[in-house]
Amino acid sequence: VHRFVQPSSFMLTSEGTIKLCDLRYSRLLTGSRIFTICGDPLYFPPEVVSQTGYDHSIDLWALGCTLIDLLEGENNNPFGNSDTNETEVFKQVTSFSPSKLSLKRAEDKDVDLIKALLQPQPQERLGYLDHKDLLNHNLFKNCTLTSAKLDIDIHQDEAVRKQVLDVSEATNDKLFPKF
Repeated sequence: VHRFVQPSSFMLTSEGTIKLCDLRYSRLLTGSRIFTICGDPLYFPPEVVSQTGYDHSIDLWALGCTLIDLLEGENNNPFGNSDTNETEVFKQVTSFSPSKLSLKRAEDKDVDLIKALLQPQPQERLGYLDHKDLLNHNLFKNCTLTSAKLDIDIHQDEAVRKQVLDVSEATNDKLFPKF
């Protein structure tokens, strides 16, 4: 579970590959739910706000918020902006309905994906049961998944910075502490 998906958590390589970085809040999900609250409230899903526990679907919700930021501009998050009081952000998140989402610049396929990710019920988010459902969305029709590896870039530790970890074997407790 990444727990800090937002625009600043992505990098674009010189080859045009998008990489997810900033793993400071990442954890290996060993149980059914996590209850720790961390990250940016503007990207919190309802289950974090209500403190009922969360799983990998927190990243799906945050990806939906990130797509809004990228397509509409950072001050167009439907839950507020960096100046919005946290209590107001939480009210917006818990009362959010995807059907009421209105975006000005995004195309229909973008809006469709965002609505599918911003489902209030975690199990209803696109990609919850199988990440391939997300990758098969029309928005990614012309994209190629080139790697199943996760590049670890933790600036505090030179040895870890150069390490490449296969996601399917992500069991290193030093990189992903257990709860």
